[in-house]
Amino acid sequence: MIAFTFFPPLTIRPIENHYRIKIDGLPSNMTAMELVSELKNQPLSLLKLIETPEMPKGATTRHFYLVRQAAEKLARKRVYQWHNYPIRENYLVKCQLEYDRIPVTQLSPNLSSSSTTILQTDNQRLRTLFARKYSLLLSLNCFN
Repeated sequence: MIAFTFFPPLTIRPIENHYRIKIDGLPSNMTAMELVSELKNQPLSLLKLIETPEMPKGATTRHFYLVRQAAEKLARKRVYQWHNYPIRENYLVKCQLEYDRIPVTQLSPNLSSSSTTILQTDNQRLRTLFARKYSLLLSLNCFN
């Protein structure tokens, strides 16, 4: 008797369904500590969740990531609070909700380029979905 084993296709899921918030449009010399102190009464414990990516030379703005946000509702609330928040002179905070995933550079070399494309496509879908909901809420004037 011949036995066949079925293996489902490989899909890459978010890490434990966590989210991250990309906080962009900040002054290039801003530190994570300054960010936490300037964003509407945030606890200092938030510092443990902030990732500070390398900045390209000559960049005039920078971004941070608030990672391991397990509660989507809280993550969205933070994005709504912080998006377009004026920080320092001539800077507006821009926020974007994303899946908190393993960076593409840390993926196994055995993964095909189609798996990497799935990652990028899923991130784009989330950004598009969130942008549509945010625009709808703005048009309904839900933030005042």
